[in-house]
Amino acid sequence: MLETHDPKAVLAISSQVGRGSVGLRAAGFAIERLGLSVWKVPTIWMPWHPGHAKTLGVPPRHPTPDAVFDDSLSALTGTPVIDEVGAILTGYFASAGQVMATCRAIDAVRKVSPDVLVVCDPVSADSHGTYVPSEVVEAIRTELLPRCDLATPNRFEVAAFSAMGQAEDNATLVTMAQALGVPRVVVTSAFGMMKNAIGTLLVDGKTATLAEHGRVPGAPHGTGDMLSALITAHVLMGQSAEKAMVLATSSVFEMVARSVKAGSDELLVAREQASLISPMAMVTKRQLAAVRVKAAQ
Repeated sequence: MLETHDPKAVLAISSQVGRGSVGLRAAGFAIERLGLSVWKVPTIWMPWHPGHAKTLGVPPRHPTPDAVFDDSLSALTGTPVIDEVGAILTGYFASAGQVMATCRAIDAVRKVSPDVLVVCDPVSADSHGTYVPSEVVEAIRTELLPRCDLATPNRFEVAAFSAMGQAEDNATLVTMAQALGVPRVVVTSAFGMMKNAIGTLLVDGKTATLAEHGRVPGAPHGTGDMLSALITAHVLMGQSAEKAMVLATSSVFEMVARSVKAGSDELLVAREQASLISPMAMVTKRQLAAVRVKAAQ
């Protein structure tokens, strides 16, 4: 192996857009702003997020062909400096073949670095249901999640992957998170306990911690991508999962609030990058002692 130097890099796998701050645009910037290098592998390219269809039109989609995607990952994991990678972060997948190629890449990296941190943001569902092919959901559930150290689904995704129906409260989200079989799960868009609040819920073994803040109407896309990236970076840099979750939640809350106040339809990651380093937004953290957390089956 060639000589490498800390800090470790993050191999980030997700979507890429021309305009906006979602997918690798949001995740890559956040990780790099915290001082870590990013190895980026796009699963799809689009000129803008499909959520802007009403104002910008339906964007053309250009998924990375499975063979090209597999070849790119194989080249990266086969390089003599693969030990530079300390974490692998996955986001949106355009095909089940991409999921399987990613699983092979994780296995290859773990042969060199057994302690590599693997984080999965299973970008696949919202309040309208799943928006990726069923075979992608199944590949993530059966192949990728079992390889992960940490997952960051939103509450609709944790419901889809646990196959337990929709959650009505945080107690149910805890049970769903445990059913994924991942050591640590951070559920975004969890239920806030304060009025007009929204939460981020960490389920770590038999403990559950909620970080909540005021809901910001009209939040731009990309919040989940940024949160998972920040959590990955903070954990890789030595923070506990709980501290990483609170820091990331504060950063994203502040970034969203500032972006909405400025009237932007995207996260202003460059202009408001100070929020990534030293967020000033307050979040309320509480242990969900009233929730009887059951061990995963």
